[in-house]
Amino acid sequence: MNKVKRVEELLSSLNTTDVIRKKNFKRLYELYQILKINEKVGEFNELFSFLAINLTGISLQKDNFGAILPKRYVQIIAITRVERKMKNISLGYFGKSEKLEASQKFKIVEFVLRWRLEKSFMNVDEYINLLEILPLKFNISSNFTNSKNSTTQQT
Repeated sequence: MNKVKRVEELLSSLNTTDVIRKKNFKRLYELYQILKINEKVGEFNELFSFLAINLTGISLQKDNFGAILPKRYVQIIAITRVERKMKNISLGYFGKSEKLEASQKFKIVEFVLRWRLEKSFMNVDEYINLLEILPLKFNISSNFTNSKNSTTQQT
């Protein structure tokens, strides 16, 4: 009976993760259009080729999360690698931090956080794939169950 309950708990958590990911992906796409990031990055899926996405002008640090950094410009910055060098690309410029409306600041921070969440899901997918091929590389059978269905990208 204990094993059945454990399986039910695992299935429930997988479904929850799947729901969270689908909602996140949908909202991220909406913000991609609302913030006009689609004007800088033509294809939505290209967003995930960036190594990171950062924000200037609004703090994302826990101790002062969401705080306006005075006399700073708000930009969403993507980081990529070109010929072994890191390159910053502005995905959106929104003006001085003090002059932005709260709803606009909210959407900007939400976009960055949702992109990072989706990128985290993609990293989980990568490790799941590696765990799946690991036994093949060493000719060993494995008990690893394919839970990939809960973390595959929704495109």
